[in-house]
Amino acid sequence: MKDSKFKPIIDEIKRQYDLQMRIDNSHDTKIGIMLGFILIVLAQITLSEAFLNEVTKNQISLIIFTVGLLSILYATYYGIRAYFIEKYNIGPKIFDLVEQYRKGEKRDYNKVISRKIYDAFVENTSISQNKTNRIKKMFVSFFIGFVLITVSKIILIVI
Repeated sequence: MKDSKFKPIIDEIKRQYDLQMRIDNSHDTKIGIMLGFILIVLAQITLSEAFLNEVTKNQISLIIFTVGLLSILYATYYGIRAYFIEKYNIGPKIFDLVEQYRKGEKRDYNKVISRKIYDAFVENTSISQNKTNRIKKMFVSFFIGFVLITVSKIILIVI
């Protein structure tokens, strides 16, 4: 009787844990795509000799361009840091559970497993929040850098 009352809690813990893992996988995909895009933009900027030659002719344009480029490099740094953030806690160690079961330990394995999944969820929440903050910094830094590089080009056209 007691276990049937605990079943909805187990199901909800598992549901939220699974949702959290899907969100975190989505974060990794976004980071990978954004880093690829940043690398393409950096390559395009640095390999364009004509643009670089133009930018270096005007001091204001060069300063704005340099700050923009540094901002994009900063975005790359935060993207890499977000991508290689700590490993997620996946929950109970299966090997330990099987060994305890083989040894005949009398435990309520539903509660043990649920507790380990809950603990993993709590730990992963802070890891995910940290990753989210780094992703935001990456996007903002890239946007600022892109705008500044565009402004440096506009200054060349206007002057």
